[in-house]
Amino acid sequence: MTDSARKAVVRDLPPTLPAEVFWKAVEPWVRTEPETARTAKHTSYVQGKRAEQPGVWDTPSVAYIEFLTPALLLAFATHFHGHIFRDSKGHDFVAFVDVALIQSCARWAPTTYERYKGAVEHAPEYKAFVASLEAPPAKAMPDKPADKADAPVTTPLVEYMRQKQQPSEAPAKNRQEPPKTPKPTKAPKPKKDKAAKAPPKSAPAPRITILTKPPPPPPSSHA
Repeated sequence: MTDSARKAVVRDLPPTLPAEVFWKAVEPWVRTEPETARTAKHTSYVQGKRAEQPGVWDTPSVAYIEFLTPALLLAFATHFHGHIFRDSKGHDFVAFVDVALIQSCARWAPTTYERYKGAVEHAPEYKAFVASLEAPPAKAMPDKPADKADAPVTTPLVEYMRQKQQPSEAPAKNRQEPPKTPKPTKAPKPKKDKAAKAPPKSAPAPRITILTKPPPPPPSSHA
């Protein structure tokens, strides 16, 4: 153990050990309340976990304590190292007190917290928000009559376009179109009988084929 070490770690604590029971056990050496004789600046407790499956190791609980002086850490390690905890099943757990490898601890500035404590009630934005909630509800707008509600809404631009279209539409309505003259109908042409005019087709001349051989010449006579 170094002379400047002030942070201790307590290992191998029961996984089901509550934090209140542990701090009650180390109360003679670890005190953080301002009303009592303080011996530590910062404390932290990490709850362990019991393994749910067989053959799996339990996760033990761990405690971290930062003392004011190295002498207080030495006194705590001398008296609490080897302390035995026994759970409901009769299993014994031996506490192991050692110097923490990382001596830095979390810092908390209570003055900064106290400065901003209760400041939201005095903020102008919060006061305006509360006033808007407490104010009576605004009066609802009166309903429009049925005749006005159904009337179409017009704008100056729509009226101008309507007035511009009215003069151009009036001559178009008064303009009379000339009567349309019927087109002369053409007499139907007689249909030509293609069968009557077509010349009769002449049958092709039959071909004569000689299938018999000519008779042989007569035999010659010798004197």
